[in-house]
Amino acid sequence: MKSHGNGHARLALIAVMALLIASQFLRWQPSEPFFNNDETRHVMTGVYFRDLLHDMPLTHLREYTVRYYRQYPALALLVWPPLFHMVEGALMLLFGVSFTVSRILSLAFGLVACIYMFRLVRRTHDLPRAILATLFLGFGPLVFFLSTRAMLEVPMLAFFLAANFYFMRHLDESRRSDLWKAAGAAALAMLTRYDGALTLPFLALLALVRGQGRALVRPATCLAALAALAVASPFYAVAWKEIGWLHAATISGSLPAGYLPLASLARAVFYPRQLPGHVGPWALGAGLVGLALSLRPTRIRSTAPYLLLLAFTYVVFTPVMELEPRHVIFWFPAWALFASEAAWILPGVFRLPAAAALLLVQAAATLAPAPAYVRGYEEAAGLALRRAEGARYILFDGKLEGAFIYQVRRLDPARATWVVRGDRLLYTALDGAPAAYREIAHSDSEVVSLLTRCAPAVIVVEDPGMSREAPMAKRLREVLRQRADCYRLDNVVPIYSARTTMGGRLLIYTNVCRSPEPEGLPEMDVPELRRGVHATVPVKKE
Repeated sequence: MKSHGNGHARLALIAVMALLIASQFLRWQPSEPFFNNDETRHVMTGVYFRDLLHDMPLTHLREYTVRYYRQYPALALLVWPPLFHMVEGALMLLFGVSFTVSRILSLAFGLVACIYMFRLVRRTHDLPRAILATLFLGFGPLVFFLSTRAMLEVPMLAFFLAANFYFMRHLDESRRSDLWKAAGAAALAMLTRYDGALTLPFLALLALVRGQGRALVRPATCLAALAALAVASPFYAVAWKEIGWLHAATISGSLPAGYLPLASLARAVFYPRQLPGHVGPWALGAGLVGLALSLRPTRIRSTAPYLLLLAFTYVVFTPVMELEPRHVIFWFPAWALFASEAAWILPGVFRLPAAAALLLVQAAATLAPAPAYVRGYEEAAGLALRRAEGARYILFDGKLEGAFIYQVRRLDPARATWVVRGDRLLYTALDGAPAAYREIAHSDSEVVSLLTRCAPAVIVVEDPGMSREAPMAKRLREVLRQRADCYRLDNVVPIYSARTTMGGRLLIYTNVCRSPEPEGLPEMDVPELRRGVHATVPVKKE
């Protein structure tokens, strides 16, 4: 009978995965990386690891990396853990430099998250609710959207759910292999996103809530936890040394402006207010009903892990000064489970039809909006490379510099062209931190002097300009307009987008006054590192 039930469960899981895959590809829209600008860094860092695997600069790794950043200054090294980018790079080495590779990888992680959601709920509840909860998670608006973006939340969620499943099974059946699988998944979560460091504390709380606190002091449990920490700690130590100040400032609110006061009603209700848009109003309504049902004494044991997940997520992330709905992706599985529970308030014969109807409405609402996309940077990069005619430098200043840099690298497999960022050559700025803005050039003449020194063959600026206030970015645009004798406007590329804040156009100027022998780039100021970088070691070409 158990084998028969497992066969039904496998068929159900295959059907669920097929439905989610079909829905994702039905809504697939060609796009360039754009989301929150972070996506451009995740993609470009994947390209870095692809090139690193190709070049294998084992004797000068640090110098190679510094020079690579000087050439393509849009990397996420140390800003985020590297696991996703490493896998991304390996796949790009096999299948080519492509944003589609990054998106397919994200979708694969989304499916892994749903597989472990299914297995987890089937363990705590039953097959019908495992099917429903998995579909509510997969069709949750934010999870559905992030599953095809090159972002880290969904991959981290996949490892988090895997760790929960294996640890819970270990607590129930005392299989040591499950303990090590849980520890391995926790380590991978930590190496995917910094939030993944919460996995081990949550598993410890889970054991306590289940009345199995003694399991935490067993030698095998302590050894597995220490092994997970040992795997992740080297990266965390380096990251803390190099940019720990930035992460600490972001969490504490000492860096960016505009954060809500810690002791305020607006902060207390921020994440609950995001639920209708990110879980879905229908799923949220059902979830509130299911949450109430889950508090019954007869159900509290099976629903306790999900109640803990809600409370843990809210308590941990509400005080973090940077408020961002993506941060609380941890509690979306709990809301999906509670939504699947709601139909059980009805008599038996009505439960599944009611749940199916609710799920259909949820899926339709998620699939209805037009898919988000941004396009235009690829065309601009192609035009700029052709206008550069083999010259070394192209300068870019705009909102999505990472998208432009990625396209230059993709369209220039020989890696002959360097991209100079306006906010590294003329000024420096840190998103959300007006106090971090610093001008390198202070006048029009100094702008021209720096442009003369590095002699970019082509200058591309986004219009309208930077979203942050950067006076020197405005001065650059004025200089380009006023010095038409040297900076000739040759192309205007519109930026096409949907469901984003992006828009405008890309202006492509040819530098007709440039010297054929540029003096080179000055030391690049990197505000995240609070120091400058320079490079001397050549990058191996294709």
